[in-house]
Amino acid sequence: MCDNLIFRLSTGVAVAVGAVLLGPSAAQAQVAREPKASGSAAFSEAVARAKESSRPLVVFGVAEGCTRCAALKQGLSTQSELKLLMTQYVSVEVPFGGREFAAIFEDIVRQDAKFRQAIGAPSVFIFTAKGDAVYAGPNNANGMLPGDEFKKLLIAGIENNGGLRGAVKSSPANNLATDLAKARKQWGENQPVAAAATISKYVSSDKADGGEVAELVKLTGLNVAQSKMEEQLDSLVEQVSEKGRSLLQAAVTLASTGDATRSAVQLAELDRVFGAYPSFAGKFDAAWKELLAKASVPNLKEQAEAIDKARQAESAAGPDQAIAAYERVSATYPGTKAAELSQLRMTQLRTPKSAVPRLWKSKSGQFSVTATLVAFDGKSAQLRTAEGKAITIALEALSAEDQQFLMSVKAPN
Repeated sequence: MCDNLIFRLSTGVAVAVGAVLLGPSAAQAQVAREPKASGSAAFSEAVARAKESSRPLVVFGVAEGCTRCAALKQGLSTQSELKLLMTQYVSVEVPFGGREFAAIFEDIVRQDAKFRQAIGAPSVFIFTAKGDAVYAGPNNANGMLPGDEFKKLLIAGIENNGGLRGAVKSSPANNLATDLAKARKQWGENQPVAAAATISKYVSSDKADGGEVAELVKLTGLNVAQSKMEEQLDSLVEQVSEKGRSLLQAAVTLASTGDATRSAVQLAELDRVFGAYPSFAGKFDAAWKELLAKASVPNLKEQAEAIDKARQAESAAGPDQAIAAYERVSATYPGTKAAELSQLRMTQLRTPKSAVPRLWKSKSGQFSVTATLVAFDGKSAQLRTAEGKAITIALEALSAEDQQFLMSVKAPN
């Protein structure tokens, strides 16, 4: 049994009380042979994860066979408040009194001499995400116990790190900075659904994260901190959500005009893109119920979702796979509006329209321009004049004639 362990960082002397006693000269010689700045891959990874996620780092110094170390671990896994607080941390274990332990301790003491003291096992080192030392201890042979003192230390670490953090929105697989820039560009080009799709991976309808943060606020009394990039993300999420709500209502209203299939296709796209957004919880179930009641078309939702998949294939896989997808719609739902729209789109994909100049007019009639259609994404048209000037104009801002022309260029929509 290896309880009552004490580590002293003083001219490289480590003393283990109740275990093996090292004489000063032997201990000094041992530390001198070991690199002070060395660290294991696990520790380096933990430091990187703390920085990336803007979360504080807690390092546990534990010894094999130490019953108090085992008690602390058990408390971390069973005590609800400790478990909740630990969701805010990146954590890692290092062997108590070993080379890495000493190197970490030395780094803390270099930051602030007040931390130079004897430390018992299990021990705790707390850093902010930036690497600033918050705590090193405890200064007693009993080590850290899983009680109120430890809880207060964890709260202090979170506070020194700037406050509570919500769910991690970025990961190695998801580059938030790149996706945010792409989505903002799409938003600026009047492509709100495309922008919403780009950032949808960073939002979730799961209430667990929100509830967890609310519990932490209640437990700690701390505010939730956000990085500037997360603030920009939340702002864009709100913008695209507001636009999505108006598009959702327009899609349901369209069914009243008798164009139920086009309405369902729009709703299927919006459901796919905005389904994970918290502010849309329950709205799509209600919208589908209302639309299907108005339309009374058998299997309408399935038809719309099949067309939506074919439209995704156009941009993700290319015309050949998109044509194959539209063919499946036609074969599965023969004689329906979905089959008719699919046949029309297949014809357009097989015989692309020639790019010829035409006169474009605004809905108000106050604007007109002669230009060539460069691209149409279903929401806005990109035009180019004979002088080479690029113009992007929303579908809804064009005359009825121009809108009809564009709908024939990219259907269904």
